[in-house]
Amino acid sequence: MTVWPLPRITFRALSSVAEARPAALITQPESWASVSAAMPLPIVIQAEPETASRDLFEHLAENLPSPVEVIYAVGEGAPFEAGRFIASRTHKPLVIVPTILSTNRAFVPDCAIVENGALTHLEAGPATELIIDLDVLKNAPAHRRAGALADVIAVITALMDWEHAEQHGKTTPTTRYLPWAAGAAAAYAGQALKIAGPLGQGDPDALRTLVDLIALLVGLDNQLGHRRASRGVERLFAESAAQLPSTAGTTPAERLGPGILLAAALYKKNSAALRTAVEMAGIRLNQMRPEDVRAVFMSLPDYARKVGATGGILDETTNFSEDLVQALSRSTLVTGG
Repeated sequence: MTVWPLPRITFRALSSVAEARPAALITQPESWASVSAAMPLPIVIQAEPETASRDLFEHLAENLPSPVEVIYAVGEGAPFEAGRFIASRTHKPLVIVPTILSTNRAFVPDCAIVENGALTHLEAGPATELIIDLDVLKNAPAHRRAGALADVIAVITALMDWEHAEQHGKTTPTTRYLPWAAGAAAAYAGQALKIAGPLGQGDPDALRTLVDLIALLVGLDNQLGHRRASRGVERLFAESAAQLPSTAGTTPAERLGPGILLAAALYKKNSAALRTAVEMAGIRLNQMRPEDVRAVFMSLPDYARKVGATGGILDETTNFSEDLVQALSRSTLVTGG
């Protein structure tokens, strides 16, 4: 088992970046426009991937110009995945610059790509450096600024799945339930609930704390060598929802947020505090169509088996079962359940 490190995280103004190495820039037009004046780069080539397509990433890696000495991934989403993939293939250093904290993907050591219509995670290694400019994050749109809070809060329901698997003899020697690890992860999630309000206001101290919490949780996942402490029913819902064409305009947090409430409802837990925190942070829970929420949740048992995510409570139910119907009703995400 490889225990990957975190990227080197530096907190500084983008105007302090003085890059002399010829660079490949992977970004999105809107993201780059918001920071390019503050962080001029000696760009050799620029790419703007919209999706995490393996074919596209392979093409970019194979055609990286030889003068390039460093790769910059700026913005969010697909550029981060492309950056890790290309850096891994070409053995170039990678610098990630998030313009919003929409997810934890700037911190992780894997590359999430779409291959043959399915989401796959490849071991690629972390970025060399992660540059955090708190002023840039503070000025991001409120509903997108701190979506990564959902990644930390999701630990609460993921731990339910991990403990459930242990109690029902469905863990393995490498994924056995570790109370100390669960306790650490729960503490991170508890702190995330406390900073939700300030995050919604763009408070720099809360944003710094969110960075710390994400780093601690990703580091814990790296150390354990699995994601049982951070991936359960809620993430399966979000992953499945992301494959619907109708959710293309939603953010990752706008899919994960409902997943958290649905997972808590499936475990018959009170989700009022989770809902309040998510909403206070500016994460919108009503961006998925009700019919899509229902369809994705009702077919989640089959999706879990399809992607090999067994060992949780979904093992004990089937598509459109009464358990799912009642959980959907308890979540109050869809009128009439």
